[in-house]
Amino acid sequence: MDRLIRERFELGESLKNKSYNLNTVLTAQEDLIAHLFAGYFNKNFDAYDRAIDSVYNLTRVGGSGLHHLVDGQHTIFGALRAVKDVSEDDSFFKELSEATEHLFRDSMSVSGINPFISFTPDEFNKLAEIAKKFGISKTMLKDALTFNGPELVGGLLGISSLMFFSKTKDEERLSELSAAYLISSISALNPILFPFAAYKLINVVKDSDQKIQTLKSAGKGAIISGTSIAVSSLIGGPMWISCIASIGATVAVRYAIEKPDKAYEKIKTSGDLLKKYILKAKDINLEGDLKYEY
Repeated sequence: MDRLIRERFELGESLKNKSYNLNTVLTAQEDLIAHLFAGYFNKNFDAYDRAIDSVYNLTRVGGSGLHHLVDGQHTIFGALRAVKDVSEDDSFFKELSEATEHLFRDSMSVSGINPFISFTPDEFNKLAEIAKKFGISKTMLKDALTFNGPELVGGLLGISSLMFFSKTKDEERLSELSAAYLISSISALNPILFPFAAYKLINVVKDSDQKIQTLKSAGKGAIISGTSIAVSSLIGGPMWISCIASIGATVAVRYAIEKPDKAYEKIKTSGDLLKKYILKAKDINLEGDLKYEY
């Protein structure tokens, strides 16, 4: 029984630590990763793609950063409407598959998409005027209404780990990660992760029999996440070096809070690992010239 308990504890701790690392990388280096995803996945191939992009290609409405929200073609219904006349022989399922495939590739663009909501330019501008009164810029509003590749991946991974800890009834880890994900989703304006993380945090605190300890765990998660993201966001250089450095920063911050007596050792280990890969970087080019759409 003791062995089983220890193994479950170690599994939970390992999953929590990996969740922190991935969350920090996907949040702090979102722009770099979004450009990488766009270069590999966000490409157009055929008449279906041209049909969905026809309004933007003709009018340039919304510009490269906003047209997915305002051209009327980049929701599920808008894309279906755009591809229905490409071929008279297409079945509904063919049209649906072509529309959803295009939208998935556009979700890997830097600007991202919202497959459920679309606005006219005037509607979006009016909404932006209202948001401006609360200190929310047009760019922040657009980001909050759409998701891109890193936000999709980070959202799904975050939801999966929170569901895992919900099933294990591990209130401390669940509250810690919920708070961490809540901070990162606010930082990244991630519309996928934010509502789920907020819901889980509220629920675990409400249902806990040890509310003080649960709130302390939530506070720890918020501090680790916020500090790690802030530090990692300052790291420049090639994407893969930035990602490694982000993980190193997360480990250092986490140990400084959880195990201060071991913090120096972990920081030194992370620094040595980063130095090793930086020295190798002279002979490696992982980025190349990537072409992508916003």
